[in-house]
Amino acid sequence: MDFSVIQQAPEIRALVQDSALIREFRDALFPRILFRGEAAPIHQPGEAGDSFVFTGNGLMTPTSGPMRPGEEPDPNEFPKEQWTMQLHQYGDRAPDTHMPTSILAIANLLVNNLRTLGLHSAQSLNRAVRNRLYNAALSGNTVATAAAGTHTITVARLNGFTTARRPDIVGGEPVKFAPVSTANPLVIHYRHSSTTYEATVTGYTPTYPGDECGPGVLTVVETVTGQVSDRDPVWADDKANVLRPTSLLSIDTMANSSTYAFTFGLFRQAIAQLSDDNVPKMPDGFYHSHFANYSKNQLFSSDEAQRLQTSLPDYYWYKEFTIGDVLGTLVFEDTETPRKDTVIGGKTNTYTGNLRQGDMFGGETYNATSVEIHRPIFIGAEAIFEYYNDLSGLLTEAGLTGSVGDFSNLVNSGVDINVDRVQVYLRAPVNVMGDIVTGIWKSIMDWPTRTDAAVGGTARYKRCVVVEHA
Repeated sequence: MDFSVIQQAPEIRALVQDSALIREFRDALFPRILFRGEAAPIHQPGEAGDSFVFTGNGLMTPTSGPMRPGEEPDPNEFPKEQWTMQLHQYGDRAPDTHMPTSILAIANLLVNNLRTLGLHSAQSLNRAVRNRLYNAALSGNTVATAAAGTHTITVARLNGFTTARRPDIVGGEPVKFAPVSTANPLVIHYRHSSTTYEATVTGYTPTYPGDECGPGVLTVVETVTGQVSDRDPVWADDKANVLRPTSLLSIDTMANSSTYAFTFGLFRQAIAQLSDDNVPKMPDGFYHSHFANYSKNQLFSSDEAQRLQTSLPDYYWYKEFTIGDVLGTLVFEDTETPRKDTVIGGKTNTYTGNLRQGDMFGGETYNATSVEIHRPIFIGAEAIFEYYNDLSGLLTEAGLTGSVGDFSNLVNSGVDINVDRVQVYLRAPVNVMGDIVTGIWKSIMDWPTRTDAAVGGTARYKRCVVVEHA
C-alpha cells in the first residue's frame, strides 16, 4: 500500500470520506475466443433434434498403364462416405434481477447480468467447438484403466471406438460410420509387456449412459485375459494422427517437460502430416495452429525457432493474437486449449459425463504419473462447420412475454467478443410483484467434423492433427 499523508493525520482523516464506492463494474479477465472462428457458419433450416447426413467422395484408383488394342475399360469404382450432424439447443440463464435492487445498486445490475451472460455464451460455444475439434484429432487413441476381462477392455475414453465403417467385409457398413457390432466390427490394437496385440471390437458399454466420449468398456471377440493391464495403450486401426515426442504410444511415458517437450521438429511433423494427407489450407492461405503459452515457450526456446522469428514481418496477423507465419502456418496463442484450468471434469479419473456441468473432451489432461499433458492442434480447411438455425423462426402468432435481441457489439477489456447467431431473451416480470426480470441466451447449432476415411491413409479424421507433450 502506498504511503498516505492523510492516514498519518487524524484531524485530516476525520474530514475525508473513507473508502468511497466507485459505482461501476470492471471487466473480468476473459480468454480469447478463437476456436469458434475456425468453424465456417452455414444456415441450416430445421428444428432442434433434426439430423442431417452429408456425403463425401473418395477417389478412383489411378490407372497409369496403357490399354491393349480393342480393349474396353472395366468400371473403376470409387468409395463414398457419410457423416452426420444433429441440431441441438444450447443456452443458459443469468441470475434473476430484482429491479428495485438493480436501481439502488452501485450500477445497473440488469445490464451487468446480461453483459456477463453474453460473455458466458461466447465462452461456452467456443469450448463446444474446441471439444469437437480435439475429439476428432484424438479419435481412436486411449489407454486401458483396468486389467482385461475375458472379452472386455476397460478404457479411459471411448472417443473413436464406438463406430466403424467397414466396406471391406460382407455385411459391414460400406459408407457411413455406424455403431460397432458383430457385423460391423472395429479392429483395434493394444500394447502389453512389449508385445502388440490385435482385437476386434463388437460392442461397448459407456460408464455414463449415452456418452460415447468418456470412459467405458469395449467388448471384443478375442480372449484378452492377462493381455491388458492398467494404462496399457489402446488404439484403433483408423486412429487419428496424434504426434508425441519419440513416437510414444501413449501419454504415460512422458515423465518430464525437458525430455518430452514441444519441439520445432514436432511442429514440422504436424504440418507435414496435413500436407501429406492433401489437406487444403484455410481460405487465408495458411494452416492454423492453436496452443497455449506453455507450449509456445517450449517451442520458441530452441535455436531453430528463434532464428525463424528474427526476421518475421510485422503485419496485421502478428497483432491479432497470433505469433506469426511459420512454415505456412498461422500460430495463435490460445488460452482455451484443453488443460487443467480449461477442462471441467477432464482430469484423470474425474470425468463426470454431465453435459451441463462438464466438458465432453476425449482426452486426459494428466497422465498416470500426474504429469500435465498439453496439446497444440493444427487445423486445415473444412475441418469443422457451424450449422445454425435462424431463431427468428421460433416466434409464433402468440408472441412471447418479454423481449428478444442479441449481444451486439459485446466488448471486454477492449476486445470484441464473438456472440454471432446467439439470441438473448429477456422475460418480462411475471412474478406476483412484477419486478423480477430473467435473462437467458440460446442458440440452435451443431459443429460436425467431417471424416476423410474414403481417401488417403487409414486415419478417420485427417483435417486436424494434435501434438501431445509434457
